[in-house]
Amino acid sequence: MTLYYIAWFILALIVVIAEMNLMSFYLLAVAAGAIAGGISAYLENSFQEQIIWAALATLVASCFCYYLRKRFKQMSDRHSNQLDVGQRVVVKADNIKEDGTAQVTYRGAQWDAYLPSAVLTPGIYFITKIDGAKLVLGEKLAEPSASTPGAAEPGATKPTACEATPPTAPEAAQPVQPEQPNQSEQTAQAPAPKDEPK
Repeated sequence: MTLYYIAWFILALIVVIAEMNLMSFYLLAVAAGAIAGGISAYLENSFQEQIIWAALATLVASCFCYYLRKRFKQMSDRHSNQLDVGQRVVVKADNIKEDGTAQVTYRGAQWDAYLPSAVLTPGIYFITKIDGAKLVLGEKLAEPSASTPGAAEPGATKPTACEATPPTAPEAAQPVQPEQPNQSEQTAQAPAPKDEPK
């Protein structure tokens, strides 16, 4: 019995450690091939048979790793879409490109956004899903606001002159002075002096 299987197993261990740092999934396929080669060497097969078994195991494991990687990516995208669907983004006129797409700011980064069956126009849109590095927009919420500072709110009425002038305090009531009789009236009402007896 040869000792080649020890070398195969050591190689598998080194590849697994590298996979733990890189997280590429495909190094796991190489590790599986090394393990298959080690098992073949432990069974005292020839070196050519060990290579064949290692290659076959690596091929099968690569297909399995591709399926796992794709499945995990779909689950990650689905989870990300659940967080982003329904959020709002603002499409500005100067960010719209000639092909109908636009560049918007979302979560502090620049994203390419597009409508599946229409050309983007300025406004506020809802996000329906994320397509890779692009945002797929749906219903348009509103046009961008262009109101100027100090403009009156819709439905507000302008106060009239009477409403605008604050009411003044009522004047203090002046005391009523009694009417003084005229001097002629006093003379007429005074009794005539009586003649004293002589």
